[in-house]
Amino acid sequence: MIDTILNHLYGIGEYGNALCGMDDAGEMSAWYVLCAAGLYTFSATDPEYLVTVPLFDEVRWQAANGKWLAIRQKATAAA
Repeated sequence: MIDTILNHLYGIGEYGNALCGMDDAGEMSAWYVLCAAGLYTFSATDPEYLVTVPLFDEVRWQAANGKWLAIRQKATAAA
């Protein structure tokens, strides 16, 4: 479901009209960035995240303590 939302409900639409994923305050954009990076917020007030499949092959962050966090897509065999 997250992939469907990310791929079809964000953008300016076929006729240049904003889709439901567009916003002025940034909260929907922030949600998109987190989900595209493979992190799904279970609740806006909960500090826990579900790790999902990112839209990218790999997403990396460096924490303030210098450690790295990486989320990678699992390679699949070609059919």
